[in-house]
Amino acid sequence: AGTVSLTGSDTGLLLDGLLRVSGGTVNIDDAVGNGNNFIEYSASGSAILEVSSGTLTVGSQIRRGLTSTAGSLKYRQSGGAVVVGRRAAPTTSRGVFEIVNAGSEFVHSAGTLTLVRGINSTTVPSLLIEPETPPLTIDPGSTINIGNANTPAGVNGQNIGIKSNRRL
Repeated sequence: AGTVSLTGSDTGLLLDGLLRVSGGTVNIDDAVGNGNNFIEYSASGSAILEVSSGTLTVGSQIRRGLTSTAGSLKYRQSGGAVVVGRRAAPTTSRGVFEIVNAGSEFVHSAGTLTLVRGINSTTVPSLLIEPETPPLTIDPGSTINIGNANTPAGVNGQNIGIKSNRRL
């Protein structure tokens, strides 16, 4: 039920294990306005992001690394609120929120996932949910919001591409 903050210019979390949010607040965000605060997951198959309650705010993107298309994340949300792209989405070669490749999973049974902004790309979707094999589960108790009160005017708020290998 506490608060954890990771801030700074171009500062992110390199995830190669379990990040569990089961209450309280996790801010990977820089309120000063830099906003390039990200979660970059590894290609080892060990990256897991679990949210059951509380709030996770990411200033920019939840994505793979920038030098390789490899990477896998097991995303499991059973409650709480996740906000991604709160301040920026500077890496246009990656989605704002992406779950791709073998070993990845997307299970969203309750709670809210909000994409604040897009990346304004005709080739890279802002929301990319394409694990190579199941599970890809979205239950009726879950909500995926595209935009909120912090969504900027202009192309990054108007052009939010969505791609999935299953109906959302």
